[in-house]
Amino acid sequence: MGRMDLRKKLHESVLSLHGWVTKNGWAGYDPYDIQHWRVLLPGKLSSGTPLRWPVAAAVRIGEMFPMWSRRLLVPKRVFPKAMGLFVHAYSRLSQLIGAVGYEDIADECAVWLLANRSPGYEGLGWGLPLGWQTRMFIPAGTPCATVGAVCGDAFFELYQRTGNERYLDTCLEVCRGFVKDLNIDEMGPDAICFSYTPLDHFHVHNANLMVAAFLAKVGRAAGRDDLLETASRAGNYALVEQREDGSLDYWGRDQSTGLHRDLYHSGFEIRALDTLGRHTGRIEFREAAERYFAFFKGAYFDSEGAPFRNPGDPGVIDIHGCAEAMICCAQVESKIPDAGEILSRVTQWTIDNMQMSDGAFAYRLLNLDGRARRIDTPFIRWGQAWMMRALAAAMEALTDGGNGRGDG
Repeated sequence: MGRMDLRKKLHESVLSLHGWVTKNGWAGYDPYDIQHWRVLLPGKLSSGTPLRWPVAAAVRIGEMFPMWSRRLLVPKRVFPKAMGLFVHAYSRLSQLIGAVGYEDIADECAVWLLANRSPGYEGLGWGLPLGWQTRMFIPAGTPCATVGAVCGDAFFELYQRTGNERYLDTCLEVCRGFVKDLNIDEMGPDAICFSYTPLDHFHVHNANLMVAAFLAKVGRAAGRDDLLETASRAGNYALVEQREDGSLDYWGRDQSTGLHRDLYHSGFEIRALDTLGRHTGRIEFREAAERYFAFFKGAYFDSEGAPFRNPGDPGVIDIHGCAEAMICCAQVESKIPDAGEILSRVTQWTIDNMQMSDGAFAYRLLNLDGRARRIDTPFIRWGQAWMMRALAAAMEALTDGGNGRGDG
């Protein structure tokens, strides 16, 4: 399929997904909401002790009856990360396809974000609207590095589109939240790691790199050398820990319990390294992104562009991975060979195989025991918001002249 035909396909896909979002609104379900039904999270969980068997039972029920169980057990929620993605996507789309009202939608979502920040912290940040269990329990609304970076990127996009300094000031408030509210651990000579939330000291590469990338782009735009220096030091941690094949584990080596890699976290990390290289001027970050992308393209795609969730394993294709594959390839396609071709293939495959007749995108495609089964649950944050962002990124990258100002 030629670029012109693919752009037409993208345009139709955007309009179809926009129709679904308009009909269903900003609130929706999430893959993780069933795990955190309030009955299963009594007060003692706040101390970090999980109630394992009821949570496991709820997860299993949620997998077997995804929509029925949610309608019965959990409310629809508005997710700050989804709103940030919608800001970014609709702002870009307003310029790419000139649709009436898209700028207004981006502004509406931005206003919601400013009105729904995490309270009680020095800087501007956002979290999940539900409690979640990782190696400890994180209460609803706790600022989260990855959510803050996505929402911060939304305001940086508005700043780039409008030139309005108030959006840059908002980005600087997000940077303040990262520097003042998150924990920062020394990880060796001239290397640091930002925590996932203010409550932990986790060393998670994608979260640390997303913070670093945001600090770098805002630092460059605002003329803040202190932010650029901090970003560079956080990026150094990834350079030290990058594996021989170019990839990064999810956890830092000091906290890892076994190698864990997946497509969407890998994409986040490649984009962040590329952004760091662009804004710090350090060739080490650009080279690290290129080495990582060489692993990425060899591990996560088949010849038709189907994006695997896990390296070399076609058993699970996740819509979050589909979206990140498109966004990552779109960002680097003008700099890294093969990225543009992968972008075209994965975009066409995702629209053909994952978009449903009502415009929404399915959650997963499972290829188990030689049988394919698609799970059609339309999760708002995990699927629809990320795919709107991805469709906009792909459309811009596939426009003649490359990917415009780029996402990094």
